[in-house]
Amino acid sequence: MKATASTRAKAPAKAPRARQQAARAPQEATQAPGAPAAAGSPREDSKLARVLGMLGTETGATLAALMAATGWQAHSGFISGTLRRKLGLNVSSARVDGQRTYRIAT
Repeated sequence: MKATASTRAKAPAKAPRARQQAARAPQEATQAPGAPAAAGSPREDSKLARVLGMLGTETGATLAALMAATGWQAHSGFISGTLRRKLGLNVSSARVDGQRTYRIAT
């Protein structure tokens, strides 16, 4: 028997896009004392936390200092790929005493 419009089950209506996006939006939660850091912040002992700490200073950090602290290669693309694109940070660079220095611009 061929299914007709009257015998077919109706598919549930789709939720409006705004409601779908609101359902996916992260909810602010209060954090208990001693609880692990939020998902968006790096662990205290991670390389990312070290780099953010170095770049957050007034003087910033050279690429050589970042490489020594993390073990990463100069061509890893961490500054442009992770800090700028993924985290959306405004990283500025300047030549200081002949060396390129990076810091998080405020």
